[in-house]
Amino acid sequence: MMDRQTKIFGVTGWKNSGKTGLVVRLVRELTARGYAVSTIKHAHHDCDVDRPGADSHQHREAGAQEVALVSGARVAVMQELRGAPEPSLDDILSRLSPCDIVLVEGYKREAIPKIETRRREARSTSPLAPLDPLILAVAADFPADTDGLPCFELDDAESLADFILKNLGLSNTGPRRQHQLRTLNQKERDTAMTDRPARPEISGELTLRTLAMPGDANAAGDIFGGWVMAQMDLACGIRAAERAHGRVVTAAVKEMAFELPVKIGDTLCIYTDIVRVGRTSITLNVEAWAQRYLSPRMEKVTGATFVMVALDQDGKPTVVPED
Repeated sequence: MMDRQTKIFGVTGWKNSGKTGLVVRLVRELTARGYAVSTIKHAHHDCDVDRPGADSHQHREAGAQEVALVSGARVAVMQELRGAPEPSLDDILSRLSPCDIVLVEGYKREAIPKIETRRREARSTSPLAPLDPLILAVAADFPADTDGLPCFELDDAESLADFILKNLGLSNTGPRRQHQLRTLNQKERDTAMTDRPARPEISGELTLRTLAMPGDANAAGDIFGGWVMAQMDLACGIRAAERAHGRVVTAAVKEMAFELPVKIGDTLCIYTDIVRVGRTSITLNVEAWAQRYLSPRMEKVTGATFVMVALDQDGKPTVVPED
């Protein structure tokens, strides 16, 4: 049975308004922060997670009231209502195992705090917030009129997670992440908490720092090399544009070789060093380092030399001004 201390937050909206996609992103974000998250989804149609012909389906067809399907990987319990009233949200919550947060998709009329999702392609564009004081914010894929409520980008799971945790009275770091930090030795913990990881033999100025996510990885969990190279290109564009005081473009990439893979959850850190400024070009040495997940350990991934060219408003090479 679910602990009464579990926090509950809803995601509501019309059909095709982006509810499921947002819940998935929030689960991923909150789980990464160390929270145990469960979800409840309300369906308005005759849903079925089973498949005809399966043993469990045959049990149900034979008249079983509940069927429990159990394996070493997961447990599923299916209950046939057979005309009985649909269970309330409280009934379903009482059946869940203990967790930190329950995200509820749907259930427009339930008295729980919610975020309303809006998309241009939704079945209806009528706002729900004016009729529900428990809708605390709106997440939309277009500039929405929210009558003063906070409005977030529909894909901005990080900011939305911050908002949810704040409204639930929870910290940005969940209990599981806190436990992981406590298991580090004292030196590593001090380094991690002050965000000053050791930087062995790093050359250059930190120009870009970003998190490696599952969408950028192959089936083995290794981040695509092309994604790493794209981040290096972005960092060079930032540094070179600052030096050129204007638009720049990548002209060449030299001497690039990967030493180690980047894994999901690592923080990719790009360091750049301007080594030469020509008449229209800027040459940079670039290093990509991975701060390993939940660790201050830094490992060099790759390095390269980038040549950027300054452009004028017409897209033609122009002289790099004196610094």
